[in-house]
Amino acid sequence: MGGVAILPQEADTRSLVDFRAAQAQSIGGPPIGIATHPPHVSIIQCPLQLDMPYMDLLRAIRVALPPEAPSPLTMTDLGYQPVGWLFLNLKLAPWLAELQRTTLEEVQPFIESAAIDRNKSLEGYTSAERRSYLRYGYRYTGSSFKPHITLGRLAPASISIVDGLRVEFEEAVGWWSSSPRALMFYEAGQFGVIERVISEIPW
Repeated sequence: MGGVAILPQEADTRSLVDFRAAQAQSIGGPPIGIATHPPHVSIIQCPLQLDMPYMDLLRAIRVALPPEAPSPLTMTDLGYQPVGWLFLNLKLAPWLAELQRTTLEEVQPFIESAAIDRNKSLEGYTSAERRSYLRYGYRYTGSSFKPHITLGRLAPASISIVDGLRVEFEEAVGWWSSSPRALMFYEAGQFGVIERVISEIPW
């Protein structure tokens, strides 16, 4: 499984890593870090071929976007996403929607449709997310695009703690916003973390 993602600025990444570390007893899943499993905004995450022209594709995606600086990556809320995810949800700015559209257009020939797990439980998916998953292997595309940074996983019995986590986040981090630092292809590990950076370009 591979993906295309945006990395935020390092200082803004650090604030999320520190919050996640402080909440390690409440938030499950693999820890996030600066160099290992860095927080990121997935644009797509699909079963991709291994022999893709990664750098050429990144340049094509970047060149297709407007040359002016994008608006910041800005949170809308900290929330629970079924089943079991804790998301820092981000505003769906027009440039992000265009970035995903362009990315899908560029990588479509390299998606391994046969590798999409069609027996996977789609509990918690909307009908649009189901269609997206069955087409691309990723639920958040098109009208279902939900820009976010995954902070970890919550056990079903722990959903009630989300309100408390929002208070903790506000006190520790405040209203989170960042500008893009890099655009990358990555190899996805367990729970969709960045296991390995394959190729990246600075924003």
